[in-house]
Amino acid sequence: MSDHVSKPDTPYCLLYDGQCPMCATFAKFADTAEAGKLKRIDARQDSPLRTQATKAGFDLDYGIVIEHQGKLYYGADALTCLANRNHDSLKLMLVYLPFKYRWLSSLIYPLLVCVRRTLLWVRRKPLINNLLPR
Repeated sequence: MSDHVSKPDTPYCLLYDGQCPMCATFAKFADTAEAGKLKRIDARQDSPLRTQATKAGFDLDYGIVIEHQGKLYYGADALTCLANRNHDSLKLMLVYLPFKYRWLSSLIYPLLVCVRRTLLWVRRKPLINNLLPR
């Protein structure tokens, strides 16, 4: 995945947990730094992307999803996908730097998931549970 580099004007969709303060802050920062080239979608709301991610078996309590050019990226792969696109923002390049390499992203991402779950627990927010039958 580390060779995935795309044009900066190619749109990306980010499916993230809007009730997680870390996730929401990251999504807002990334969207602002990308100058609107990133479409943010709250995973707690019904959307075609949430449906597609659920059908693909992606547990949204353990990872974000990026949709780009019809392909889905999940968890560490999603961050690696974002990190390897061309960026105009130096701040964004620095934030993404640890995620440019799949092996490093795979080491760091589980820690981010743990922080997210802890933040939700402290704030008494429920998990998304998108894989449970409705």
